Amino acid sequence: MNGQRGQLKNLICLLSGGALGAGALAAQAAETEAGKASVLEEVVVTATKREASIQDISLAVSAFTSEFRDRIQMQGVQDIANFTPGLTAQDEPDDRLNIRGVGRTTNTPGSDPGVGIYVDGVYTTNTNAIGSQSLMIDRIEVLRGPQGTLYGRNTIGGAVNVISPRPTDEFTGDVRASTGNYDAMMVGAAISGPAGDAVGFRLDAVKQDRDGYIKNLGPANDLADLDSLDASGQVQWDISERLQLRVRGVSPAYDNA
Repeated sequence: MNGQRGQLKNLICLLSGGALGAGALAAQAAETEAGKASVLEEVVVTATKREASIQDISLAVSAFTSEFRDRIQMQGVQDIANFTPGLTAQDEPDDRLNIRGVGRTTNTPGSDPGVGIYVDGVYTTNTNAIGSQSLMIDRIEVLRGPQGTLYGRNTIGGAVNVISPRPTDEFTGDVRASTGNYDAMMVGAAISGPAGDAVGFRLDAVKQDRDGYIKNLGPANDLADLDSLDASGQVQWDISERLQLRVRGVSPAYDNA
């Protein structure tokens, strides 16, 4: 009888030890997965006119990749301003950007903005270029503070870099569509791939429509509607390991009220 009790006691101890070991392994595996999920991915920026990790440059920079924008549904200029310290966006009466209180105070001819906008290194006054769909933007970089040394005039408040996706080495395609309230609709498509030896291409376009959400009591249409069509095409030629020739054309069309 005592022998049976001893065997039963040993069996219970073994089962308890196995359960504790399995629980410890499960907890360790959960901690490992959580650790992997919490690891920050390296963000490479070109804010200093060369590729560098955002943690290695001595500038106040906020960078948003297309993957991050899709993950948190960052759509327009106002969403980017909401996630960027010191950046404010003014929709009315005109699209204007201010960084740390410095920006454009008037749109009269001859006036200069305080925040420069650059699309693939080319200066533009089109604020809507920042809020384009992530299908047509690879990364957005917001530089806070005077940037005259690297970017020249019109950057006393800061600068915004918009980097478009590059052609890919293999054929890829992307089709997106979404709907929302106020009869909102977005349809976009992109195709990219090689066009020969050391030559690649990319074509993309996005169509957006939305009814106005500000009720007009008069006979005119409601305000703040959206009707836009963005299209772009580019060709890249890798002449050598250190030399590239890239040509990109953009055709934006907006009819917003």
